[in-house]
Amino acid sequence: MKYKKTIFFSTFLIFFISLSIMKDFYFKKVLEKELSNSLKQKITIKKANLNIFSNSFELKNTILEKDRILITNLYTKMSFKDFLKDKKNFTIDSIEVNDIIFINQTEVLQEPILQIEEHKNEKTSQFLNEIDKQVKSESNISKFFSSALTKENLSKTASNNLVNFLIKNADFIDLIIQNEINIQLKNEIDSFSKKYKEFIYKIKSSNNENNIFIKDIFFSGTTETINFSGNLKNFNTNLSKNTALPIDINLKEIKGSGHGKIYGDLNSHVLSGNIYLKLDSFTFNSFSNIENYLSAGVISSEQIININGEILKIDGTTEINRAQLNKNIISNSKNLDNLKKNLLNEFIKLSEKKEYHLKVYNNFSTNTNFINIKTTLPDEIRRTLVANRSVFNNLLENQLKDQYKSSFEEKKSKVKNFFKNIF
Repeated sequence: MKYKKTIFFSTFLIFFISLSIMKDFYFKKVLEKELSNSLKQKITIKKANLNIFSNSFELKNTILEKDRILITNLYTKMSFKDFLKDKKNFTIDSIEVNDIIFINQTEVLQEPILQIEEHKNEKTSQFLNEIDKQVKSESNISKFFSSALTKENLSKTASNNLVNFLIKNADFIDLIIQNEINIQLKNEIDSFSKKYKEFIYKIKSSNNENNIFIKDIFFSGTTETINFSGNLKNFNTNLSKNTALPIDINLKEIKGSGHGKIYGDLNSHVLSGNIYLKLDSFTFNSFSNIENYLSAGVISSEQIININGEILKIDGTTEINRAQLNKNIISNSKNLDNLKKNLLNEFIKLSEKKEYHLKVYNNFSTNTNFINIKTTLPDEIRRTLVANRSVFNNLLENQLKDQYKSSFEEKKSKVKNFFKNIF
């Protein structure tokens, strides 16, 4: 009898465990199918745990493959009784979405990351050509031959003219920066604008049959350099019901003491709203594109994102304290000759003795897909050149003396050979 009871309980336990596993497996497959259809992309879930008794379910390692997002853990509290009564109209008490990770493209689909095409910045070329004209050896050597100028006076005059040119045309630096940023970010800007407009189109064309009310959504996650967390309250899957959806997200730098916030409200019924972004004391290496140009600096920024249907506008100001230019970009540049490299290296050496406070004013719209930039860098360059004029003049003079001496000896040799061949 005891043996039969043991068999019965063992059989019941195996059946119960099997039922539990099959229940979770079936629930996982249903969720994958429904979420894939709803979000218009393939959704995979590694593990699902449905607990009917506690009115909750948990998902592990949910991947949105098109958006390259991994949600490590998702926990939901809801009434299954209400859900079974009406699957299109029910309330979810809370959703906790933890450890959201924006994964690299190659980690999911093994697709190569798009490379930005190399473009030539015409504004940079134009500026460098103008500098060359100021010190061009051919024209200045001709002046030397046709006048009583000595090489010393010639190099002094040319260096003085070049410093005057740089002081007068420092504002041109903003045009170079603006073009450089748009060249470097062209693919990202186009892709972002396209995705935004596709997202708006999906919202406009989506049906509103479901009326699922979510009281609280808590979420947290990480990008490569920033941790984020926040919550949404009173969200309805019928977007016409969200007339003033509050947004509150906290940001924290992973390698540094920087912190920030994204806040505002959104009307998903008419697709309008203002969202504010504020960053305080972020280090330069939290932003990969800035890292190419700066070797040090502390960044703070305030941006306002205005949403009005398909039109998205971003306006703001970014402040960079203790900014230091990246010397490697100068030494490795193929566009700069030794004269320009020495001039810039001297400028960096002088700037390292001073704590620069730079401001960048930006404007972007999905109408133009173009980032407009204005900075205080030209004023800082102008001040440095004026305050250290004698240093730059002496540096350029010595550089130009060597340059003109080589050109002078070459011309003199050509003249000698000319007369030698005649006689």
